Amino acid sequence: MRVGVVGTGEMRFAVVARHMFDKGYLISAFDMNPLPRTEGGLA
Repeated sequence: MRVGVVGTGEMRFAVVARHMFDKGYLISAFDMNPLPRTEGGLA
């Protein structure tokens, strides 16, 4: 299991994805941006 930039990026994406999923627009977000960058842009 990787720890560091990749690890923090995945965790940050997980938090954002969960937040978006709770609001019900996760699919729409993925449609607009299939590979979102979690390094500050999306969060």
